[in-house]
Amino acid sequence: MCVVALDDALMTAAMSEFEAEFPEVSFIPIHVDFGCEPDVYMTKIRDATANLPVSIVISNAGYLVMGFFHDRPIETHAANIECNALAAVRISHHFYSLMIERNLRGCIAFTSSAAFFMVSFRLFLARRAFVWHSADFCEYSLSSRVRLLACTVPQKHF
Repeated sequence: MCVVALDDALMTAAMSEFEAEFPEVSFIPIHVDFGCEPDVYMTKIRDATANLPVSIVISNAGYLVMGFFHDRPIETHAANIECNALAAVRISHHFYSLMIERNLRGCIAFTSSAAFFMVSFRLFLARRAFVWHSADFCEYSLSSRVRLLACTVPQKHF
């Protein structure tokens, strides 16, 4: 199982927990920053998965930009949009194409655990609508082999 995330303490802890909980599963960490240039993170993902029959993709990348819009540099907002919306489209396109090419049955799921914390749910919905609009293009060529799903992971109140 490949886990794609930032190379930070959370990823290290998560990988340790996964390996302890599921010793029979081989975990492959892929360290990327979805807010950077797309070619950089997509190359890492493509290289790490080139010989793997990836048939399940769970797209849950995203983070919140805190503070007022005008107080944050545009680069911060652009990186946030890349991570929260465009990365999901790029990754889905890549693996969807491979599933069709390799005749694999599969599933691409779009989730958002951060949705619960959104100050403006409209912003979350706009980004998810963008992702789903992009996924609609898959529907035209979609065979019964690949399913597209959307869900929001509920969070506890803090």
